Amino acid sequence: MTAFRSISPQQAIAIVESRGVPDARRLIVDFAAAGLVKGYALVIETIAAPGDIRTIRGAAISTDLWKRVQQASLADDVWRGGTLRLAADPASGLPEVSITGVSFSEKSLHRLVEHHGGDAPKCRFS
Repeated sequence: MTAFRSISPQQAIAIVESRGVPDARRLIVDFAAAGLVKGYALVIETIAAPGDIRTIRGAAISTDLWKRVQQASLADDVWRGGTLRLAADPASGLPEVSITGVSFSEKSLHRLVEHHGGDAPKCRFS
């Protein structure tokens, strides 16, 4: 069994691009929003109201948060520094969220590459 390995956003892009899969940045975020690429944060801070702050260290980033990242057009922030700030949306009741230290599961990135045919390993039964 292989050990879990979390890698930086820049390493994630390098893995996907090195295998010839186009538009790595968008694809990684799309797959994360679908729950197919696992994303993690050193800290996720949720601010529901002034004084109502919830901090989680070492957390998985939920698909709901990835979808908010997409809707807010903040995917580029993942690649620039691994920190995202999602504004509160009072109309829908969504709190402000700060995600710091984004990383990805190396294993799920390799599955993404295989799914898109980028140097996928050959099936040993063919």
